[in-house]
Amino acid sequence: MPKTKEERTERRARQQQLRKSRNSQGCDKLIGIYETHIVPRMNDIDGERRKELIKHSLELVKTLETVLRCSDASIKETRLQELSDLLRERYYKNKEEEMEGVKRSITPRPPFTVILEMGQRTLQGNEQNLQQWLQTVYRESRLQNNKENPLSARVFCRVYRQAGSERKYWGANVGAFRFNKPLVNQYVENLKQAHFHKDVNDALNSVQNDTITQTVDLPERVGCSAFKYGDGNNVFKNFKTVAPCKRCKLMYPGVIFDPDHPSTFRYDKLYPWGRCAEHYAVSKFLHDTD
Repeated sequence: MPKTKEERTERRARQQQLRKSRNSQGCDKLIGIYETHIVPRMNDIDGERRKELIKHSLELVKTLETVLRCSDASIKETRLQELSDLLRERYYKNKEEEMEGVKRSITPRPPFTVILEMGQRTLQGNEQNLQQWLQTVYRESRLQNNKENPLSARVFCRVYRQAGSERKYWGANVGAFRFNKPLVNQYVENLKQAHFHKDVNDALNSVQNDTITQTVDLPERVGCSAFKYGDGNNVFKNFKTVAPCKRCKLMYPGVIFDPDHPSTFRYDKLYPWGRCAEHYAVSKFLHDTD
């Protein structure tokens, strides 16, 4: 560990430069995925789904702008400006004010959450295709030397009705390396402000270390399965199932988790509360049942 003030300053400068470089590369990778896999499908989709995809596209621009601001990187260092110009030319020609108004109305979610939503819109809820989509995105988003994208989500989960309903509610964790902690905090606050259900937010706000004073009561029995495609610099051939952390077990007492863990399984203290994939998936379920 650096001991002198000069050494600490130099170390912080190196970390800042690394964060800037990796976040810029991460943005480029996600833009490439959008251009390769989403844009060609846009012409085959019409109606409300097309409108939603266009809005998700603007959200992707806005969320990547957040990434670059948090890491002091320049938009000009990435392909983000080109993407913004493409959307303006294709969907908002001579409608600059409308485009900016839509962007202002968006509270951006984490980049991989937006990518997940786009996959759901284009694949129309086909679970097997959606899993293949997530695996493709995870693999193609990796940086040079097979490094994990600091903007990627590592864990995804689905919440589903126990009564045999085909409807699934998907969520992704707020993924980022620990040197991106300010960015994680920003996205967690965005999700709590505009996307999480009130009951989930109330439970999140009741957390104090290992205790939760308010849990989420679901209107019916639901199941939850979580899985991941990679771990650090390893990429899995297929997804691996993962169990919930201790806090999710406490927060959602009525959920049937598969797989499960004993209550001694702890949460990761390195990341802020609100990062788990379960929160967004449960929120979607609750919004749908309101």
